[in-house]
Amino acid sequence: MGQHAFYRYYQKCLGMHILRKIDAPEDKYLTVFMGYGREDNHLAVELTYNYGVLKYEIGTDLGHFGIAVPDVQKTLNEMREKGFLAPATTSVDLNKDVYAYIKDPDGYPFKLIQRKGMRERLWQASYKVADIDRSILFYQDAYGMFLLSRNDYPSSQKTFAYLGYNLDDTKATVIELECNYGVKEYTKGTGYVQNT
Repeated sequence: MGQHAFYRYYQKCLGMHILRKIDAPEDKYLTVFMGYGREDNHLAVELTYNYGVLKYEIGTDLGHFGIAVPDVQKTLNEMREKGFLAPATTSVDLNKDVYAYIKDPDGYPFKLIQRKGMRERLWQASYKVADIDRSILFYQDAYGMFLLSRNDYPSSQKTFAYLGYNLDDTKATVIELECNYGVKEYTKGTGYVQNT
């Protein structure tokens, strides 16, 4: 993807705004921060183009970035009308949420989640973890987050935990932790950084 085109998908397909840019040609990179509101009180995505690097490994520990939309099906239809790849239909997850997965041109996953009245559109960051209890304690102790819920699904061999800074998850970004039974290790990849 070209030096100044790598963030266009986030603008044209996902409707994000450029919040700021750091152009450092002497260090051979361009970083663009994108989101739906100011960085001081909204989650932002940091996209970096390193000159000459054509591909990164995503790894298996990144779940997805969740974007709250009022109507997932309508959003998918609009994406396809604009010429972007999007599934034809929605799905329902274990929490009974209507959703659809999409990927940016580099393969990074996004989950469109049907939510009305959300303050934060870039609403969720999902990570896969080997030890759910240890990970919950990390986010509580290191970041002061509240455990909003923990859901065990033995038939699907998964446990999910949701943490945030506000007990009302419609008002703040949520961290989703996914623990798959029996999986003790995930690969980190080279294409993103997370705080764990």
